[in-house]
Amino acid sequence: MATEADIRAMGEDVIKISFSGEKRNETFVIDNIDDLLRLRVSREVKQPISRLMTAMLISKKPASGETLKYISATIPKDVVAASLEINPTNLSKLYRRPALSRTQTEELDSLTLVWKDAFYGLFSGNSEAMTRWLETPVPALNGVTPRSLMGTLSGRRVLEGYIQDLKFGDYS
Repeated sequence: MATEADIRAMGEDVIKISFSGEKRNETFVIDNIDDLLRLRVSREVKQPISRLMTAMLISKKPASGETLKYISATIPKDVVAASLEINPTNLSKLYRRPALSRTQTEELDSLTLVWKDAFYGLFSGNSEAMTRWLETPVPALNGVTPRSLMGTLSGRRVLEGYIQDLKFGDYS
């Protein structure tokens, strides 16, 4: 787990992230949205990357089908498919695309942000705790499961607020 991260913009649309952990130092250079989305679901990055930088990366080139496949290996396929407004059985067809649409890329950006905040921010990377939380109806969310909210942009916005409330001690 990274204990400290240094994020610097390099040029117009390249980001360099350096991690100093207990046992290793890692540096990632993010020059496209694929790199950013993969990093979000595979590593804890404590300092957020600005939405402006993310928008610049998306406008440079949308995410690839390979990145979608990578994300689907971490985030449940039905949640990913719902966020893209497709049937889960059709998800594999998108894996072969060299580039997804900008709208699909923006949906994946939003989904991976909420996933990262919950997975690392609430559950410290504990997959079992995350799975239980996804499936448990939450009274503060009118008895709806977080999993059902993750599939839509408006639902993810609700979850973003709820996760922030939990992080800062508002347990209502």
